[in-house]
Amino acid sequence: MIRTLGLAALLLALVALGPGSALAAETEWPVIQAGRAGFYWSFSLRFNPDPVPPGGVIANEARWSEPPQSGSVIWYFAGVNGQTAHIFVIFQEFSKAAGRVLEIERRPIYLTLDDDDVATLTLLPLYARPTVVKLKRSPDESLTVTLQPK
Repeated sequence: MIRTLGLAALLLALVALGPGSALAAETEWPVIQAGRAGFYWSFSLRFNPDPVPPGGVIANEARWSEPPQSGSVIWYFAGVNGQTAHIFVIFQEFSKAAGRVLEIERRPIYLTLDDDDVATLTLLPLYARPTVVKLKRSPDESLTVTLQPK
């Protein structure tokens, strides 16, 4: 039982940090919202404060419960083609049978950048409140993510 809890905690930490961030030294992601959903689930919605290159994660919502279950929603930046930013929202769950995190669903999001290379993205997580972030394209094709004031 303790081994299962340890494995679930390790996988949750890797999922919460997003792809590739366990390998590189990164700043702590600011928490947009954290809390409990219902009796069993806890969640944390965070966004990436660093410039996000193509192939990087804009934001994620990690969730975990007792008995041990975990999953995440990741907003993944695939790149820019002309004035269109290509983003995927990816839903993942930890599978005990497979012993790893599995991708459940991937949905594309296409955002048109304005003349100033800016677009807004509304994050629609499973448990946290919807949040609007501003995305600005840099000359190196990365995106800078900032929270919109409420």
